[in-house]
Amino acid sequence: MPEYTIHTNNGFSNAALIFGVISVLTLISLRLPLSLTTGAFAIIFASLSHGRSEKSPPAAFIGLITGSISVASNVIFVIVVLFLFFNNTDFRNNVAKPYIQEFQKQYQEMLDSYNEDENYNDSYNSDFFNNDSSQIFY
Repeated sequence: MPEYTIHTNNGFSNAALIFGVISVLTLISLRLPLSLTTGAFAIIFASLSHGRSEKSPPAAFIGLITGSISVASNVIFVIVVLFLFFNNTDFRNNVAKPYIQEFQKQYQEMLDSYNEDENYNDSYNSDFFNNDSSQIFY
């Protein structure tokens, strides 16, 4: 006679199922922070639901799958949005370019101030490069 496994739905597996379904529904309605949070809770509760047994209850497994889909979709969505945002030519020309130009201007002013300073003594570097290199290791 085949051996049947009876799964009792505990609270964690039910919570995983509920959070998983909520995470998918909030993902569809584009409530991304809520979807990410409920998906993470679904994964946590699904991992806690099987306890010491080898197999997870079906409700926990469904919660794990739906929560994982929700979290993965959120991560992919954020990566795509950031990629599109930073590769936008308007962003590069109107937002990033002034900051880069200001940085280059300040960096050039700093270099000029070092070159104009007569008291600036670069003796450490000049001694290092002018000495015989064989004396460094002995």
